[in-house]
Amino acid sequence: MGVGTDAASPLNFHTEAMWYEMSALVDSGMTPIQVISAATKTNAEILGQFEQLGTIEPGKLADMIVIDGNPLDNIDVIANVEIVVKDGGLWYAESSAYGAVTEIGHAF
Repeated sequence: MGVGTDAASPLNFHTEAMWYEMSALVDSGMTPIQVISAATKTNAEILGQFEQLGTIEPGKLADMIVIDGNPLDNIDVIANVEIVVKDGGLWYAESSAYGAVTEIGHAF
């Protein structure tokens, strides 16, 4: 089972709807790691994109978020996005997180 919405209804915003769905799945009995896997790995498999997306591995697109908090302890922190990386490039960073990303980037 994957996670997501087509956001076809008014005021159903893509990001918020997915976060609410992930929280509801945990409330329904799935573990946070099962929900995160459904939203990443399983979704990539369903879409036929697993060779490029869904897990962090060499050769795959570097599309990921960095969040403030541990979603394994509380799935609701998944909404606390600090950094967005797409195709290996920084697309968004809270100003407090930008310095850390820059330092990490210089290390490589």
